[in-house]
Amino acid sequence: MVGVPGRSKACNTCRRRKIACSLERPHCFQCIKSGRQCLGYQKERVFVTSAPSSEPYATSWRPDAYSKTTEEPQRPVAAAHTAAVVPLVKPIAVPRNESLEKSAIRQSVLSTFLSSRLHQAAKSGARAISWIAMIPDLPQTTQALEMAAFAVCTARIARSSLFDVDDRLVHESLKLYGQGLQATRRALSDPKLMWKDEVLVACVLLGLYEVFECPSNSRSGYLSHFDGCAKLIQLRGPHAHKHGIAHSIFLAFRTMGALESLIRKNTYLSRPSWKTIPFSAIPKSPFDRVIDIYLEAPAMFALADELVKITSPYEQFKKATNLAELSWDLDRALNEFYDDLKASANGPLYWPVFSTTSEKVKDLEREEEPDIFPVQYEFIDGRVGGTVMFYWAICLIHHSGMCQLYKLLDELRPLVIAAMKESEDSGGENETIKLEQPPLEHRKDFVEIARNICQGVEFCIQDDLGQSVVTSPLNIVINILCQWPGLYDREIEWARRALDRLEQRGVAIVKYLPQHTPVGEGRPSLEEEWEQLSPAQKQGRAEWDSAFGEW
Repeated sequence: MVGVPGRSKACNTCRRRKIACSLERPHCFQCIKSGRQCLGYQKERVFVTSAPSSEPYATSWRPDAYSKTTEEPQRPVAAAHTAAVVPLVKPIAVPRNESLEKSAIRQSVLSTFLSSRLHQAAKSGARAISWIAMIPDLPQTTQALEMAAFAVCTARIARSSLFDVDDRLVHESLKLYGQGLQATRRALSDPKLMWKDEVLVACVLLGLYEVFECPSNSRSGYLSHFDGCAKLIQLRGPHAHKHGIAHSIFLAFRTMGALESLIRKNTYLSRPSWKTIPFSAIPKSPFDRVIDIYLEAPAMFALADELVKITSPYEQFKKATNLAELSWDLDRALNEFYDDLKASANGPLYWPVFSTTSEKVKDLEREEEPDIFPVQYEFIDGRVGGTVMFYWAICLIHHSGMCQLYKLLDELRPLVIAAMKESEDSGGENETIKLEQPPLEHRKDFVEIARNICQGVEFCIQDDLGQSVVTSPLNIVINILCQWPGLYDREIEWARRALDRLEQRGVAIVKYLPQHTPVGEGRPSLEEEWEQLSPAQKQGRAEWDSAFGEW
């Protein structure tokens, strides 16, 4: 019906002309016949201005008929309140403005952090950091994961500049860390949540926060997180870490577990099932292979501990001989690995360049202070650099240990020969025993390996990924060389200065590493670390534990 407001089905052109429309589509015959442009049957949209409501709703509104003029009708604002309100059957949860603002801020923080990490990972060729980049792709999230992730992101962004630290962001990251601790404790108490990958990621992120920030001014927080992650991964079993982010988390944790294996205690990570099942779908990289070798350290340390308890020189010599044979087996495995690594590379693994920094360590025998390492090493990429650095760290431990073992054999050999001769004179029979061992050759110069590690530091600390790689090898250099007092003071001082630089770059746990504990003697207990704290640190730690507890 023409002229009746709201009921005409005519095209827009016929409605304006106030004539009957033939209703053909897409263009009516009346418009074609008169040579006019048919404007179609689409009704114009009208936007209703209204005050926001806390409840979701939908409105339906039929506009009035157009006036005879070409101007669009003016819809009064007050009319919005008279619109028909149709409740939604299943409202869509739309966050409030405050929640949207917080979500946008957190998304911005996470994007900023991930973009920098992915850029570093692409530049260095690293694979171990990929689990951080996989966090946004998780099918679902938990409060524990959200709080832990944003705590780490906020802390790293706050310290992204070496000279300008944003204290407000640091404080905010500490609040997020506390919320993450509480949420993780609740998740681990829930049988439905504790086995999820998201909870495992949250636990590792909390440990990563302790590495960077050390809010308790000690290593106790990191060690607690490490022990908790170790137990959770063990309870999940090796089959739960074959794919996705769980596998990437396992690779990162295995590196930390290999370092903790230096406490002369076997861990489940050294069992055959944990060396094979998680890699059934994804093959091992050279770095994974070197970690396999690293995990053999506890067995060697256990035999060394037995030598100290034996009082008979003859029995002690026998045990030392058996340990020497195992040491040569490990030496062959290390040589085979390094040969395979060199064969897999297109060219040299590393090469010397002039150092871009000047670290002068005073030489007591000279008046001048020459650069101790005027040449540094550059690697193919960060992944190869990390692998070679860990290989050198293993060789340093192994070769220095072999030197000490051979020193013990040299001291015991005359006593054993005298005992065997005395037994022969008395008519007794001697057990066949190997008195001589293969020569150590270049393994005596283990300090050259320590110098190689120092010369590879500059390349590795260019980004956050390398900083986490070189911390342990540098600490091993200090611990090994300290066992030879007065011989390698300049190298020890250089390594300590390098660790100080890592601390300045945001790796706070460096300050609390036991740099004077010989490798293999184990980490101090939490009670021993507590006694080493100052009264102010003890008070701060007590307040921390009271506020957040232990998850």
